[in-house]
Order: sequence, then C-alpha cells, then structure tokens
Amino acid sequence: RNEFPREDLVDIKGGLVCATCKPIALQRVDEYDSLGLNFKTAGFGVRFAALFLDGIVLMLTAAILGLILGVLTNYTVGLIVGYVCYYLLMPFYNIYFLGKNGATLGKRAVKIKVIRMDGSSLGYGLATGRFFAYILSFCTIYIGFIMALFDKEYARTLHDRICKTRVVYAE
Repeated sequence: RNEFPREDLVDIKGGLVCATCKPIALQRVDEYDSLGLNFKTAGFGVRFAALFLDGIVLMLTAAILGLILGVLTNYTVGLIVGYVCYYLLMPFYNIYFLGKNGATLGKRAVKIKVIRMDGSSLGYGLATGRFFAYILSFCTIYIGFIMALFDKEYARTLHDRICKTRVVYAE
C-alpha cells in the first residue's frame, strides 16, 4: 500500500484517491453509486443453484413434450423433439422471464434477480442481449461464469460485464 501526502489526493464521494486511481474511482462512482447499499450481490453458489434449477425446468418441459410425441409416433422422433425443444425453449424462457420480472423460475426459487447497474429492470431488449452474451460465457469453456469467483465486489460474470447487469438478492 502506497502512502501519499494528503494534498496529493482527490476526494471522491468522501474517499481519498490518488491521481493514478482517480479514473477507476470515477468509473465506479458512475456505474455503482446510484445503487447505494440497498442491494446485496448474489454470489457464485446461489447463482449456480438457480442455473441448475432452470436446467431442470427446461429438461422436464422438453422431456414431457418429447415423451408425448414419442408415444404418438416413435421413440426416435420423441428423443429428437425433446432435444430440439430444449434448445428452442432456452432462449425464450430466459428472455421472457428476465425481461418480464428480472428472474427466471430458478432465480425466483433462490430469491435472486438480475438488474441494470442503476437498479432498474432489464426489459426485453437487454434480456435478449444478455442471453446472447450468456451463450458467449458458455463458449469460453465456462470462463465467462468462473469470472464471478474472482470479482469479489460484485460477483459478475462475462455476460454481466458485457450487459452492465448485476445479480442481487430480491427484496
């Protein structure tokens, strides 16, 4: 830790910052100040639990649809339809629930939600963008998700950073 003379420091929101750290401090003030201390960030574990529950919801839905078609036609058709339904349902499920109320069924079950950096809701446009950024988190061999373990302040993933969102505990 470096020590600087008081006259060389700049006061930003009651905190003294050196000239080198000033740009970073101002950026954080812009991004996070309006949130205040009212939001508690959801950590990696609870976010993983929500993702797991969402996976179960999607798999069960796809399996039921596949089973119905499998009984009506044959097993192979049912299996194919089940897989196709899973991958077709995933974007609509995520975009619909995040756009509508900021939380999928899995997130609601563990009492967390996704918000913009200013605390407002996502809306369908940002929810769509976040879904595609979420796919990017998968494509990076899960590094996009693992990033949350190393972001001690806000536990943000790659898709949170791209879309400027946070996952917080719902009130």
